[in-house]
Amino acid sequence: MSFNPFQSKSQSDEEFREPTDRERLDQMQEEMMQVQLKYQREIEKLEKENRELRKQTLLRQEQRSHTRRKYRKSLIDMYSEVLDELADYDSSVNTHDQLPRVVVIGDQSSGKTSVLEMIARARIFPRGSGEMMTRAPVKVTLSEGPYHIASFKDSNREFDLSKDSDLTELRKEVELRMKNSVREGKTISNVPISMTVKGPGLQRMVLVDLPGIISTQTTEMAEDTRESINRLCRQYMENPNAIVLCIQDGSIDAERSNVTDLVREMDPSGRRTIFVLTKVDIAEENMFSPDRLKKILEGKLFPMKALGYFAVVTGRGKSAHQSILTTRLTHCRCFRHD
Repeated sequence: MSFNPFQSKSQSDEEFREPTDRERLDQMQEEMMQVQLKYQREIEKLEKENRELRKQTLLRQEQRSHTRRKYRKSLIDMYSEVLDELADYDSSVNTHDQLPRVVVIGDQSSGKTSVLEMIARARIFPRGSGEMMTRAPVKVTLSEGPYHIASFKDSNREFDLSKDSDLTELRKEVELRMKNSVREGKTISNVPISMTVKGPGLQRMVLVDLPGIISTQTTEMAEDTRESINRLCRQYMENPNAIVLCIQDGSIDAERSNVTDLVREMDPSGRRTIFVLTKVDIAEENMFSPDRLKKILEGKLFPMKALGYFAVVTGRGKSAHQSILTTRLTHCRCFRHD
């Protein structure tokens, strides 16, 4: 390097100075994040290969039984059909069963639908910005199968969840069914929409996504909308064998939460409640106090109790086109300091 007699001493010191402890720490954290992302992608690759192997295994079993895309009914499928039969009875008949299921409950736009989609590994629900989208209970039965597909109980059509065109049509169908289930003069319906999602490696369970709890009714809503939603949520939560998946938006002030008071009332001991704090990446960007988020996840801020507390990243706004993998990588980046 040529010597420049006009170079100032401060410039020379800046060029050769040792990095500060803070700079070293930031560099180490950045390197750790890159390593973590690298291994996260490797895990995703292995999971994809595992699903493909599982798919091939199931297909070989299918070929041995000389059937084509018809599988022996699993217990979870038969159990789901029992729930459908009970739901078909007239509402005047007391058929409120006490059979187990996972009830997904949260304030409107809290991210509960996104959590359900992460479990199903597909963007299967319509999106809306600042408006009510879930207008009826949606019962989703998850089970394992060689193809990642979705179907409705009253239709023979199968939607291929690996194709964007089928996902778009499925979301439109869900939205249409919700609107058709709502009676004139009402905003929500208590008639459940039954959907089955199959795929390699999916956990077997029955989940019910309920309309989001609201604190204020708009002029476009029926006068009894808020009470109807609360009554519907209570109906599903009062089942002593139901697991309550309580979804709380982490990007808003805790004092604005409606769901936590309802969960505390319906399950005061917290023996069947799992708490999920969503949108923690947005909370971080909005400079929410880390200590306050920590209190929530330690169960020290809300008066409710739960079996466990979890934090997740669920995507942003109209994220129907954001892949599950992208959301999982965002989740990894958000928690890189842990």
